[in-house]
Amino acid sequence: MYGYLNKIRSSRKLERECIRNIELQWLLQNLQPNYHTIADFRKLHGVALQSMFRLYIQFLGDAGLLGKTTIAVDGSKFKAVNRKKNNYNQKKIDKHRQFIEDKTTKYLEEPDELDKQEDTIASDELRIKKGKIAQGLAKLKERSIRYDTLQEQLNNTDDKQISTTDPESRSIIIVKNIVEVAYNTQNAAAEKIISTWNNKTSQRIYHYWMEH
Repeated sequence: MYGYLNKIRSSRKLERECIRNIELQWLLQNLQPNYHTIADFRKLHGVALQSMFRLYIQFLGDAGLLGKTTIAVDGSKFKAVNRKKNNYNQKKIDKHRQFIEDKTTKYLEEPDELDKQEDTIASDELRIKKGKIAQGLAKLKERSIRYDTLQEQLNNTDDKQISTTDPESRSIIIVKNIVEVAYNTQNAAAEKIISTWNNKTSQRIYHYWMEH
């Protein structure tokens, strides 16, 4: 909740906030989880976190903090943890598969060249070179399987892209021609809660969560 309100999505930044921010220290009762714990918690308890946000809205309604008349709506783009290289579309997958195909062809041609040089190359050196070729082909096969899997995932989605770290994030234009993997969100705020929010409200929310 703290990260959501303060637009902090990175688990590493949240870890630093647990040490730096007094407000967060109070909310966590002086616990200081590391970024692995935070990231794993969000990953494992996604459904529970959604329920928490629903409970939060319910509390605001029960406490009379939602006016439900004047509502401001605005869009925001939040950079995801997902890096650009872990976001794929058809063009990117095709490019990687073409590279694998070209590299494989090159590796397969090298043994013939080595056989022609067999009389001029020491047997140990020849064996080492052929071993490296075999290792290279094995790695390319692993990469080929990976991109086959990504292709299948892309085929099974209605979107034209997939993200492997944050599945719901997408590659979008942030400002002008700057492209980032991010979340394009729509934020709504009621007039009444904006005007009545204060530290006392925060305390009431905390105790409400503890009771439920």
